[in-house]
Amino acid sequence: GDHRDLHLSLRRQRQMCIRDRCYIAGTLEYSLRGFVGDVAQDLKLRMWVDADHGGDSACVKATSGVFIALVGPKNFFPLACLSKKQTSAANGTTEAELVAMSLGLRHEAIPLKILWEKLLGREIELEIMEDNEGTEGVIDKGYSPAVRHLPKTQKCCVDFLHEVIKVQQVCKTSIIPTKEQVADIFTKAVDVAGWPNALAIMGMGLHDKGPVG
Repeated sequence: GDHRDLHLSLRRQRQMCIRDRCYIAGTLEYSLRGFVGDVAQDLKLRMWVDADHGGDSACVKATSGVFIALVGPKNFFPLACLSKKQTSAANGTTEAELVAMSLGLRHEAIPLKILWEKLLGREIELEIMEDNEGTEGVIDKGYSPAVRHLPKTQKCCVDFLHEVIKVQQVCKTSIIPTKEQVADIFTKAVDVAGWPNALAIMGMGLHDKGPVG
C-alpha cells in the first residue's frame, strides 16, 4: 500500500511539473503590468485575500491566496502576492478565509504599510478586499466557538484580526463580488471561461497589448 501511494504521488508530481512547464512555455509573451498616474497623497494599499476550502483533493487542505497593490484613482501597481497551503484542513470556508487573512496581514500587508508610511511620510490607508461575509462577522465579534481551535491547528488568532481591524483600525475590510477577487487565481485552478478575467483584474497581459480582457 505504501509503495503504491508513493508511486501515485510521484506520478502526480510529474504530471504537475509537465503542466507547469507547458504553461510557462506557452505564455512567455505575458507579463504583469502596473501603472502610476496619481500624486502621493492619493495612494493607498489594497490587499485581496481568498482561500479555496479543501481545494487539494490529495490532502483536503485549503490554499491561502494574497495579492497586494498600491492603488489610487489612476494607479494600480502590484507589490506582492502569496500562495501557500494551510497547515491543516479547515472545517469550513470561513475558517480557511480567516487563516488566509491573518497570513496576508502578518507576512505582507502590515510590513508594506510600515514601509510605505516611511517612504511617504504619512499614514497610508490599508483596505482588505474579502468575498466572504461570514469572515467579516467573526472578525466583528472577535470570537467564534466554531474556530476556537485555530491558534493550535493553524497558528491563527481571531483576537489578532479583531484587534488590528476593529480596535486599532490599522486597516478596514470591504466585501466584494467573487468575480472581482484578484487573489482567487492564487488558490485554485481557474476554468477556461474565467481565465481571461482572472488575468485582467491582476494586471497580467500581453507585452504589447496591456492587460487581458
